[in-house]
Amino acid sequence: MQIEKYSSNELKEFHGEHVDLYSGKHNITTHHMSDDVSLNVQDHSIIESKKKNKKNLTPYNYNDLWKVLLIELIANVTFMLIENYAKGDVHIYIFGVFMNLMTLYPVSGCNTNGYISWALWYYEEEFTLIHTIRRYSYIFLIQPLGMLIGQVISIGVIGPDVVYLKPKDTDPIKIAFCEFFFTGALIFIAIHTIVSKYNRATPYVGTNFIIFVAFLYYIILAGKEISGSSYNPTKYLVCQGIAYHRGIEPDAFRNWYCYIFPQLIGNVSFTMAYKYFFEPLHLRLLSLKYKWEDKFYPQLYE
Repeated sequence: MQIEKYSSNELKEFHGEHVDLYSGKHNITTHHMSDDVSLNVQDHSIIESKKKNKKNLTPYNYNDLWKVLLIELIANVTFMLIENYAKGDVHIYIFGVFMNLMTLYPVSGCNTNGYISWALWYYEEEFTLIHTIRRYSYIFLIQPLGMLIGQVISIGVIGPDVVYLKPKDTDPIKIAFCEFFFTGALIFIAIHTIVSKYNRATPYVGTNFIIFVAFLYYIILAGKEISGSSYNPTKYLVCQGIAYHRGIEPDAFRNWYCYIFPQLIGNVSFTMAYKYFFEPLHLRLLSLKYKWEDKFYPQLYE
């Protein structure tokens, strides 16, 4: 066991590495989070290597990028097949989303929501060229194309009755607020449970996915009667577009501005709130917690 001294910024970096190293082989126990802190590090050499290579944030090279995009295309086709197979049954839909995440997230991230893709790109500061190409390819190419293919396959395999939003409430203000708040909250939970650097909900990927889809389940129920529970601009445009084109719902794009713009505002505002307010506040509270434990329960770290 080796004891090293690190700055608070390095501690935050290591706190994040602890979240990512789920195997438990490289356990880091923080004593406190003051300006000068001690860490018990089981494998100091690996942590030092992680710190030196932290700026290398490119898990894909350009030769592999097309493979990732292909897998994301499959994820979006599957997502739309699940949507149409469920036919409004929230339980079937949630189970399908969970299985889609558990299967494809380890490979490509399973990005099926353009606003969540943007939020993760901004939160993780993936501003390198390859990451920017990857994320924006998801948003503007892969997700629309995958969902469109999924809808076409659904018509041929599942049946001609495609899924589209049918909100019972026609009040634009209620619809706009519902889409703003629940889209933003969904993105907040997605960051906190799936990609947070320092304070992920639990250290277990499967448990975090359960938390995420459970939250999705409840906000779908909460907004179903108001806005139809879209929370996804690509799904909204594809589903409503197919319904309109096939003559199933001539008024499919009624109040469209109550979906696209409030979702966008919710996405940006909740992402900023998490990155610049919630996460620093949580780290500060952790710092106070460790100081309090050092003062009153020093035996915890003997």
